[in-house]
Amino acid sequence: AQNNRGAMYAKGQGVAQGYVQALAWYRRAAEQGLADAQYNVGLMYEEGRGVAQDDAAALSWYRRAAAQGLVDAQYNLGVMYAESRGVAGDHVQAHKWWNLAAAQGDERATKKRDIVAEQMSRELIAEAQHLALAWRPQQRTIASPAAPPSQDRIVVVQRQLATLGYDAGPADGVLGPQTRAAIRVFQAREGIPVVGIISEDLDAALRSALAGDAPAAQTPPRPLELVSTGSGFVVSDLGHILTNEHVIAACGEVRIRSSASVGILASDVGSDLALLKIPPVSDGTAAVFRQGRGIRTGADVVVVGYPLPRFLASDANVTTGTVSALAGPEDDRRLIQITAPIQPGNSGGPVLDAAGNVVGVVVSKLNALQLARAVGDIPQNVNFSISAGIARSFLDAQDVPYDTAPSAETLQHSDIAARAKTFAVPVECWK
Repeated sequence: AQNNRGAMYAKGQGVAQGYVQALAWYRRAAEQGLADAQYNVGLMYEEGRGVAQDDAAALSWYRRAAAQGLVDAQYNLGVMYAESRGVAGDHVQAHKWWNLAAAQGDERATKKRDIVAEQMSRELIAEAQHLALAWRPQQRTIASPAAPPSQDRIVVVQRQLATLGYDAGPADGVLGPQTRAAIRVFQAREGIPVVGIISEDLDAALRSALAGDAPAAQTPPRPLELVSTGSGFVVSDLGHILTNEHVIAACGEVRIRSSASVGILASDVGSDLALLKIPPVSDGTAAVFRQGRGIRTGADVVVVGYPLPRFLASDANVTTGTVSALAGPEDDRRLIQITAPIQPGNSGGPVLDAAGNVVGVVVSKLNALQLARAVGDIPQNVNFSISAGIARSFLDAQDVPYDTAPSAETLQHSDIAARAKTFAVPVECWK
């Protein structure tokens, strides 16, 4: 049922399409040993849907499904070995997995196996055939939830990071923000998934680095540099922050107001949304979403964000406008078109209605120069935001407890701006 629910989100059947939601449901089933779900998680990683594209992670999930005999996973595993994707190229392994898939009647695998065989010696083909004959499918096992790392394990990681020149804080066995930030920086530089948690991948990378495969303490890591900025806003008293996926994509660290690194809980390339986490905030600080009927064309909106931080004031920037259309380019109903001016750095900031409630998330502006070349005129204030409905679906998939309220009153723009400055934050990408 969990795998099927993931498929419904992935295909947009009966629900709004959402790759993050699909991945979450696939993963629940995959962690219980379901081969189809493991294959689907691998496919999401391979295609970068609902998560950053990661061939190594895709390979890992395909292996689990292939080990249980799933033919599509065996075929994809052969492709990844043949094309050196997420693993060193290996014709023997590619031949083995395609041979196993071909034995189940997969014609694609038969053709691939025969093609790769032309590039192999008789000895290598014999080795691959021997491996295929010796292979036996594994029985499905139910994986128990991963236990949190022990205090002793955290201390070991903190000391390893310190030896490599990373500032993980005191070796106190507490997996706090400073230690997580150091882990994220290390993961980014090692090219493994940047998740900020202790895992088997992290342990292996640390061992490799300490063995001399990466710079040690004698060569301190290059300090991170601020490469781009965006905006975000607090959506729960627990400290959840909503922003754009493109604001935080490929960052070594994500910071709020140049403070310590913050965690990335989830991201979705399809909807261009990402969820960050800071410590809990005071009651009433979080933004509130518009309740009931969505905003109408012609309604007033207020945009709050942190554009062009090197040229404009460091304080939150406020602009006003109206809703000019309830769809984006090519009638994309995930977006709404607004006239409120936005600049680079506004991405991820809130769009608020006349009551100060969230109705969208700033995502982009039309490329004026490109359109001018096409139509002979420069467009004015053609900007877009992700609709509140899409944003709320994303938050629902992550179990974020946000608030809603009816937009029954009309506030002064100055009052809306003052309130918004308590929950709008600058988001910084460091590499």
